[in-house]
Amino acid sequence: IKRGLCRLFYDYEHFNGGEIEIIDQSHTVLHIKNDQEIFSFDLKLEKADRDYGDGPCLSQLEVIPKNTAAQKWLGTKKQIIKKKQRPLWETYDGRVKQKIWESAGLFDLKNTFLLQKLEISTDRLVCIIDQTVWNLYKDQMLAWAKSVEIKLETIIAPGNEDEKTMDNMIFLLDELARVDPL
Repeated sequence: IKRGLCRLFYDYEHFNGGEIEIIDQSHTVLHIKNDQEIFSFDLKLEKADRDYGDGPCLSQLEVIPKNTAAQKWLGTKKQIIKKKQRPLWETYDGRVKQKIWESAGLFDLKNTFLLQKLEISTDRLVCIIDQTVWNLYKDQMLAWAKSVEIKLETIIAPGNEDEKTMDNMIFLLDELARVDPL
C-alpha cells in the first residue's frame, strides 16, 4: 500500500511539484494538481485488523479515477492495492515448515480462512484442543463448522507442558485412530 501511495503521489513525472488537496473527507476524494492538469481520484481505504505498534494500518487501498486525466494516468478504471497476506512468521527445522498465521474472527460464520490455509479437501476437520479452550469456544466453533459445511471432529486432550507424556501421546494416537481409522 505504501508503494502504491508513493507511486500515486510522488513517483509519476506528472505529479512532481504538484499540489495535493483532499477535497471531501467524508468519502476521501483527492485532487492532485500540476501545471497542466488536475487529477481527481476517489480513494477507498480499508483498515487492517491489526495495529502494528505505529498506529492503525491499511490492508487495502482502492483508487478510482474521477476524471479523464486520472483514468489516462492510471491506465484503468480502478486499481486495488492490497497488503499481501502472509504468515507472521515461519519456522523450518530441516524436515517440517510451519507457517504461523494471524486472522481476526477465525470462527466467524462463513469465514473460510482456516479451510483455505489448511487446504481442506474433505468435508471434515480433525481438531485437537484442550478442555479449557473447548469450554470457551465450543458453541462458536460448532456454529462456524456448520456454516462452512464441514464436520468438526474434536479430540480433547490436556494442553499444558507437563502433560506432554508418552501416555498422552498414546491417547492422542488412539483418538486419531478413532476419528480417522485407516
